[in-house]
Amino acid sequence: MTVNGAPAAVYYASPGQVTFQVPSGVSGTVSVQVLRNGVGSNVVTGTAITSAPGIFPVVLYGINYAAGVSLDGKIVGDPDMGSAFREAVPGDVVQLFATGLAPSPAGTLVGVQNVDAVTVTVGSITFPAEAAALVVPGEFQVNFTVPQEFASAPEGIYPITISINGVSSPITINSTPPAQLVLPIHH
Repeated sequence: MTVNGAPAAVYYASPGQVTFQVPSGVSGTVSVQVLRNGVGSNVVTGTAITSAPGIFPVVLYGINYAAGVSLDGKIVGDPDMGSAFREAVPGDVVQLFATGLAPSPAGTLVGVQNVDAVTVTVGSITFPAEAAALVVPGEFQVNFTVPQEFASAPEGIYPITISINGVSSPITINSTPPAQLVLPIHH
């Protein structure tokens, strides 16, 4: 991959998708090209911005769960999916995994780099993240506690987003079919 002619770190490639990290310092309108065995694809243009938060999903049976882990090591999701999953409960600390909160070095080892001013919205409740940090190139960990307000709210799946500097992650992601990113909450 190249972005404006600069090499970009590739994290995943398949016949229908390439996941890559835009090189540091690139912004504005950019040209992107895939190279395979030295042969370049057509060049496409897009816009590179400083932050574009996105929560990694765990897609199970057509539901887009936010990629989060409880402190007991269970993945936040429907427990009917297996013993590795459980719903969040009010007071749980969740470690959420995301991208695009801030620029990060591509393809190199990084030390933990804290990120300030990240907020989490679950349903209609917005609150500050307890911690947010770059943990590997392009991947951030956002820690938050499920608010106690959910103890009196109906159990169910709630949409979830994260925000930084006024830019929010999308509620709906490009899954098949496109659907909301959710956090299941139980009492």
